[in-house]
Amino acid sequence: MTKQKGITPIIAILVILLITIAIAGSAWVYISTYFTGMTREAIEITSVDCLSTGATIYIHNIGTDTIATANIKIDRIVVSGNCVNSTGDVMADKQLTWVPATEVGPGDIVTMTDEHCCRSTNVTAVRYTIIAGGRVQKVTINC
Repeated sequence: MTKQKGITPIIAILVILLITIAIAGSAWVYISTYFTGMTREAIEITSVDCLSTGATIYIHNIGTDTIATANIKIDRIVVSGNCVNSTGDVMADKQLTWVPATEVGPGDIVTMTDEHCCRSTNVTAVRYTIIAGGRVQKVTINC
């Protein structure tokens, strides 16, 4: 009869527990780093107005970091009607070059005004896509 040796059940349970704790710790580090990055630069559109001076969007920084002006991108798509400039030329869909006067700090609310849209009676709907800090916000303004 040969004598076989192995690890005791207690040591086997301890090894399994250590492996489980290591995997859970790694998952926690990954997930917490991911969500921290997602909330550092975050925006929210608080309201929109359609005035005689143009379409105005109020953008609120709900993140924990300041958003640099270079990190804010805005695209405009005219859903129906036309956007016209001061000389009456029709403005095409495009990425807007709006830049806030200063960086947008945590808790700050800035306004973006597109003076080419919602001024004319031809425009009925304009869709804006605002990208800041990796977060995308979309809003449609009906004038």
